Amino acid sequence: MRVLALDSSASRLSVAILQFSDTGVVTADSAVSLNDEIRHAEQLLPAIEYVLTKSGLRVPEIDLVVVAAGPGSFTGLRIGFSTAKGLLAAGASDYLAVPAADCYATGLSVYPGLVVPVLDARKRRWYGALYHTAQRLSTYLDLAAEDLVRLIETQHQHVAPPLITGPDAAVFLEQLRSNREGAAPEYRLDPRHLEGIAPILAKEGRRRYLEGERTPEDAGPDYLRMSEAEIGIRQRGHSNEADTTTRALGLE
Repeated sequence: MRVLALDSSASRLSVAILQFSDTGVVTADSAVSLNDEIRHAEQLLPAIEYVLTKSGLRVPEIDLVVVAAGPGSFTGLRIGFSTAKGLLAAGASDYLAVPAADCYATGLSVYPGLVVPVLDARKRRWYGALYHTAQRLSTYLDLAAEDLVRLIETQHQHVAPPLITGPDAAVFLEQLRSNREGAAPEYRLDPRHLEGIAPILAKEGRRRYLEGERTPEDAGPDYLRMSEAEIGIRQRGHSNEADTTTRALGLE
């Protein structure tokens, strides 16, 4: 089985192709990782072409495209999904969306404490989730740092300190240091938090796909919140409804 995985949900763009034997052994792999969020739109297709060329494969030979489902960068997620669907149109057999946070946790399944992938959600909020031995203990979260810390502390029941991972893990811990004197040393920073997750995404996507999980072709990213454009449209809609009601009641 040939699996192409792509993660454009965060600042680090990650693309990989893994080829599996019938018994699930990785027989060949190729991966590339780039850290430049504002250029994902122009870097993703060349990155895919690079791993295809290195693997000696063409798009119609890809059995499964796995894309990071979010939450994450609104623009990055849209780029990832549109590219995955474009690869289907170009001949790839099928695609599957997998939450990026699950992949960060899967790569740390042997860690004895809590694993907390975090991603800067802007506006002083953080996307994240809580895991233990790769089992998710929470919903996918969109919280202020102090609320996320409180949740971590209520779930922390292990000898090992909570392990913070994900592309913005270091920024999260630095914010804790500045906001709460002495709190940050209670947490551990994953030393590999900046590595791309595409190889793990490929393995996790293959596992879920073989277990019967499917993503509808018309599915979109999991944003967890509305974009600024959607908020603006909704606010304008409410304003127009209010104006219409005012006129209908003769209150102008």
